[in-house]
Amino acid sequence: MKTITKPFILALIAVLGYSCCPRPSFEGCYITRWKDSTGAYNPLSSPMFIKVRGSQVTGAWGVEGNSGQLRGTLSNNGYELTGEWAAPLFSSPSYQGKIWFTLSATGDRFDGTWNGGTPRGTVHTRMEWSGRRVDCDSIPEHKYLKTIAGP
Repeated sequence: MKTITKPFILALIAVLGYSCCPRPSFEGCYITRWKDSTGAYNPLSSPMFIKVRGSQVTGAWGVEGNSGQLRGTLSNNGYELTGEWAAPLFSSPSYQGKIWFTLSATGDRFDGTWNGGTPRGTVHTRMEWSGRRVDCDSIPEHKYLKTIAGP
């Protein structure tokens, strides 16, 4: 009888671990809240949709007539998103800035920061922006958000 070696066992655990337990993805719908430039939470919660294609991310938040877009890149581990936002659209931004989001280990929320807020994104203070994952069907605006989220 052959002895099973430690490298073989470690390789088997790695393969089984990845196949049985996929890591969470940023893709999906969220209800978000953020702090404004005064440090106060915006009193309105905002729906958000995030789409993931490989390491590239696009998304949108808000409601029709008062929305914005985001785009960015995922880290190698898939838990960190860095990128930029624009409102109302990247094609004609009135406001823009940067985002830094981290997905929770369970995938049920993200926490992060944003900056900018002027036409040139010149506010350098990072302010909080977080989201709680929800079923997309619970958000009336999700079809609109998917449309403007981009390819």
